[in-house]
Amino acid sequence: YQFWRSRHGAYRGDGAFGQFCIVMPRQEAVLAITSGVGDLQAVLNLVWDHLLPSMQSAPLPASAAAEDMQRKLANLAIRPPEGSLTSPTAGRVSGRTCRFEANEEQIQSATLAFKGNRCTMTLRDERGEHPIECGNGDWAKGTAVLNDRLAGKVAASGAWADADTYTLKLCFYETPFIETVTFQFAGDKVTVSRKTNVGFGPTERPPLVGRAE
Repeated sequence: YQFWRSRHGAYRGDGAFGQFCIVMPRQEAVLAITSGVGDLQAVLNLVWDHLLPSMQSAPLPASAAAEDMQRKLANLAIRPPEGSLTSPTAGRVSGRTCRFEANEEQIQSATLAFKGNRCTMTLRDERGEHPIECGNGDWAKGTAVLNDRLAGKVAASGAWADADTYTLKLCFYETPFIETVTFQFAGDKVTVSRKTNVGFGPTERPPLVGRAE
């Protein structure tokens, strides 16, 4: 049932990519952790090395260290992609359909449409069109279905890494998965690279190559 014995008299529910429910009977505490990381033991080591030594059976008194931790927790965030919000290439490629060569995921085409401080990426496959609205420098929330694994609520953001390279970060925030999609333009040629932060197999997929029409 995915429950395991742990050190220090604890036991835990253990899910993929760092989903933990750690029960510590001696401390009368339960710790829930959601994450999307590859090194699961590193997460547990932080619990045993930093949290456990500070735990008592009564609430900890107020202290500067506790207040500092509260501030850090309140300001934790996933950063949008780094880069410029504009590029001369945006006007040239906006709204044009990029049709891809045959590929194993059967993605037929992609379109980037820039308008104001938003970019809409639309992927098309045999199931139809899948639009995702992205913020430029901030996050735009919505829903998306890319495949059986990457589906549901998503926060998306994009930026120009250089004049001809647009990067989108898609955070499926009710799952461990963050998909990074990079469009590289060279004239009418388009190369799309995709990488996921964690996965049960390869996290990078073969690039899609096509031309903008």
